[in-house]
Amino acid sequence: MARSALRPTHLVADGTDWWVTLFPNGYSQIDVIDKAAFHDWLAAAPAPLPGEVTLVHIVAVDDAGHDYGAMSEAYDAEAIVAGAEIRTLMGRLDLAHGDLLMVTADHGHIDRGGHGGPEPEVMNIALDAYGPVTPTACRGSLLDVPATIAAAIDVPPPAASSGHALPILTTPHLRPSSFTPLAVPEVRASSTTGLVLAVLALLVLLAVALQLVARGGRDSRVRLVFAALLWPLVAVVAYLVLEPTLSLSAVWKRDPWTLRMIALFGVPALLTALVVFGRLVVDRWGGLVLWSLGALLPFAAALGLHGSLAAGPGLGDPHAAFALIVSDLIATVGAGVGLLVVIALALLARRGVRQP
Repeated sequence: MARSALRPTHLVADGTDWWVTLFPNGYSQIDVIDKAAFHDWLAAAPAPLPGEVTLVHIVAVDDAGHDYGAMSEAYDAEAIVAGAEIRTLMGRLDLAHGDLLMVTADHGHIDRGGHGGPEPEVMNIALDAYGPVTPTACRGSLLDVPATIAAAIDVPPPAASSGHALPILTTPHLRPSSFTPLAVPEVRASSTTGLVLAVLALLVLLAVALQLVARGGRDSRVRLVFAALLWPLVAVVAYLVLEPTLSLSAVWKRDPWTLRMIALFGVPALLTALVVFGRLVVDRWGGLVLWSLGALLPFAAALGLHGSLAAGPGLGDPHAAFALIVSDLIATVGAGVGLLVVIALALLARRGVRQP
């Protein structure tokens, strides 16, 4: 909107270039600086041009939150560095001519690091302003930020903006929007690939189940189906107990998430496999095939959900990939433990050891 009003616009980011993808026609100047050099570059950067609208994105704090958690020394250190960088920007403002600095974020982090859920520390963030503002404490929404900035720089808010200007400005210029958005966001078309793969997985599982039912002898249909679904059910319950947060991007570097989950999944997987192959099925090798396919059900569901919904996360999206990683762990750990149990029982049977 500022570019449409012929205002100079400047993007400054520490290694994050997706602002250019989001708003390809939004900037008259772009500086994407390597994270390691960002602090020194910012300290030497010139003051903004008169009337310039500048977006400065400091993403290093968010990276530290994801990697080490919001209670970590690394997170504190990056926040301190970001504070110094913000004070550098404050020193370049011309308050006599109405320069304004607004500082906010798109989310917070839970203590262990990550976001995406409804936790208060994720949902509630600060908006600090320096310049021609009225000292006040008010609550609003992130949806109000575009309207507040538009009122401060005297341009119409984007037509797609549904927020209202916050009562913090001493001289707000409130104007109704008369522009359509600069670029209509591209909506990813619905894809049938994920749903087809999920349906095929279910059909294969059903075909194998029917085949084993036909050849199963003493194995009843209910017993086979229960044996096939037991591990996915146990794994989902175990995951909900181990990971109660809905902030699914929460992953620690200090405690490697994948290795920890494999270890914690291994115990219930082993116990479940002993029950399945020791009590529930007679044809243990055939049961292993069925059980492995059953363990793929969460993976097929995640693939179908994230790979097919229009405007939803694509398969390469980090949050979508997280669901695929979880479901892949269920399938891999379950099938691996099941295979070890079947081999162990087969060896015991060859040596004449009585099995449960």
